[in-house]
Amino acid sequence: ASAGALIKNNIMHSLIGWPTIQASHCPGIEIINNEFDEGVSLAFCNNTKYIGNKSLNNFSIGSSDYSQISNNFFYYNVQLWSNNCNINNNNFAVNNLLDCQSYYGFYKNNNFPKSFYFNYGFSSNAFINNNYSEPTTGWWDTNPYYFDPNYIDTLNLHSQNPQLISKGVYISTVIFDIDSLSRSNPPSIGANEICISADSI
Repeated sequence: ASAGALIKNNIMHSLIGWPTIQASHCPGIEIINNEFDEGVSLAFCNNTKYIGNKSLNNFSIGSSDYSQISNNFFYYNVQLWSNNCNINNNNFAVNNLLDCQSYYGFYKNNNFPKSFYFNYGFSSNAFINNNYSEPTTGWWDTNPYYFDPNYIDTLNLHSQNPQLISKGVYISTVIFDIDSLSRSNPPSIGANEICISADSI
């Protein structure tokens, strides 16, 4: 991929074991509203936008400053080895590994469900607010919540727990959820506004 590349609104499949996207030294790349059945690997890609994607395999971004990772469904392991990143409003499947070596990062309104393993290498300059996580996660969240997001099932990471409604922090750069619906202020925690059926109401 070249600098400033835009990859948007695709369903992408690749050979098993090969990354769907592998990009290096590609500043300003924007990857928006895609579905990937294999991995995505980015390196030395400053100012990356990875927004509204469904990642069914590994996602990694390394040595890349000022990235925005927002409103994604992550079904597998995530590695963030980058500085000054905004990691907001994402939903992570159970049993994921989140490996963070991201200094000066901002982590807000993410769903980190039960059995989630968090391997962090934060400095004191990481800002972690209003995430859902299990109490045993052992990180430095401010104002965390411990509600089960009640995902629809293992293949659908839309959260359904009404206890997450309006528990997030407003982020001016994130105006829509993963389903292109307007996010409220304050928003719910996670990549989507809570899916509640008529029966639930």
